[in-house]
Amino acid sequence: MKAKRNVTLGVVVGLMAMFFATGWTVVAGIEDNDVLRPYGSAGVWTFREPLGPEGQEGMLGLDIISPEENGKSLCVLKVANADPTIFGMFPDATTRTDFNGQRVRTGPNTWDYTYVGYGTAGAHEPGFGEIVWIMVFTGTMTVTDSGTTLKIPGHAKIYSGREDPDFVFPWGGEPLALHDQDTDPRDGFPDADEEPIFETDFEVTETRLPMLPPEVLQGE
Repeated sequence: MKAKRNVTLGVVVGLMAMFFATGWTVVAGIEDNDVLRPYGSAGVWTFREPLGPEGQEGMLGLDIISPEENGKSLCVLKVANADPTIFGMFPDATTRTDFNGQRVRTGPNTWDYTYVGYGTAGAHEPGFGEIVWIMVFTGTMTVTDSGTTLKIPGHAKIYSGREDPDFVFPWGGEPLALHDQDTDPRDGFPDADEEPIFETDFEVTETRLPMLPPEVLQGE
């Protein structure tokens, strides 16, 4: 049985401000030239969430985007202070990967994206760590403010990467019998007919890493 649990964003405040790129057809007329691309987005972008209501730290991340080729580019999201357990949802998760994705241009300053990342348990023991969760997020990003700001609204989905007959959300509820949702094919991405065990909308604003003059870096 495939389990699905929709939970409002308020249940886990700040659960995600993450997270990235697919769309396989470039909109007609959008070509790889500077006239139709007033704001490029290749480079390094940063974001840091505001403190929570009790002063708790939010997410800090670096989004690294490669130069475009034929309207497509690769992305790597590195979260500096990531929680492998995802706010206690998977308490035995010990490590998590970066989020890797790709994008395709859909307009002069817009791109559709898909990112995927994984949480594991037991990675400090001999052999390979068990895949605990798979997270996918998708949406459309937009460059604004003369190319200095990247707006990234999206939708994040979490899937199980293993069998867990007694899974319970940290906020309570009835146990769920989870199964490995990446089996047919076993390729590192949730199977097409699988429903996420948790999903939520998010929005994050990233800032282009500024190029500081050498005298600033040298303290002059």
